[in-house]
Amino acid sequence: MANFSYFQKLFKTHLYYLCTKKNIILIIIFNILIFLFSIYSSSIFDGYYQIDSLRKSYFESFNESYFFFIKIFYICFIIFINISFFSGEHSKYSEFFIRNRKTKIIFYTSKYLSLIFFIFLELIYLLFIYELIIIILPLGSNYFLYLDSFINLYFIGIFYCFLSSLILNIFKSYLSSFIALIIYWFGVIATDNMSNSLFNIIVKYAIPSLDNKSLIFLPGYPILFIYITILVILNALVLLLRDGV
Repeated sequence: MANFSYFQKLFKTHLYYLCTKKNIILIIIFNILIFLFSIYSSSIFDGYYQIDSLRKSYFESFNESYFFFIKIFYICFIIFINISFFSGEHSKYSEFFIRNRKTKIIFYTSKYLSLIFFIFLELIYLLFIYELIIIILPLGSNYFLYLDSFINLYFIGIFYCFLSSLILNIFKSYLSSFIALIIYWFGVIATDNMSNSLFNIIVKYAIPSLDNKSLIFLPGYPILFIYITILVILNALVLLLRDGV
């Protein structure tokens, strides 16, 4: 019970240091931009009756635009949060909690869980905006038709969360985190490319990404979970061996 209370305290501490005034302002700006883009891509200014008469066409257009935008935004958001979460300024408080290897494991486990929870909250916001547009406009009747698309996006987000933090923890440079973003862009380009060349197929399976229309991860969940497990182990090794604690 005492360990759970300590873990809960750490969890709240991580979220407290993440939710700085600067971060909150940037997140609010990002989310306002998401909302404005969603309104624009919904073609709401074409008029209710025009949209209703071509419901399927508008629905497909909105889906493709929205999914393309959020699959880029979400990964950028995660990398930004990672940089903030593992920056020197926001990691100094670790000195008050880490005394030995056991406390180090508890500290970083709670830190990653709080990070995963935080990016889950952002995903909920993206889903809320999507469903809001679907409800306001006559774009469909099955409001949770693409719920699995957001679940796919979340797990892809977790992959790049661990990838960017691994790169950051190894090189200890904020700019190095953008290597993960470059890798993701390769995956996006390969996924959106209809070519069946050997190189394109290898990239599609080697670099997790999602298609535009329904955010499907082509290789499937087993491959993605293997990738995530490998990244979790590598992150754990880097963090446990660092600083000699």
